[in-house]
Amino acid sequence: MGYMKGKFNDLEFQWIEGYKISACWTPKQGFQGNFYVYLWERIEAATPFKGTPDIGKDGPAKRGTLQLSDDDHTYKFEKIDASSAQLGATRRERYRLF
Repeated sequence: MGYMKGKFNDLEFQWIEGYKISACWTPKQGFQGNFYVYLWERIEAATPFKGTPDIGKDGPAKRGTLQLSDDDHTYKFEKIDASSAQLGATRRERYRLF
């Protein structure tokens, strides 16, 4: 089984190692903005990621469709905001939490 891949607008994720969906639904009130999808992507340190996450830090959050897929499944989250991205590196790997 290969890595999960994903796409948010023009940004592509090629090496998603894991993801988490977090939601808090309240009866008669819905989610009220309490729905999050987290992606953890990791790659060898010598290989750069393709593209830089644009979360709209100079204006409103970027809104788009997040699509995740692996060998067996495809998930699609429409009209979702990109609220944060953390990038880092060690001698061994680069990573980003989106």
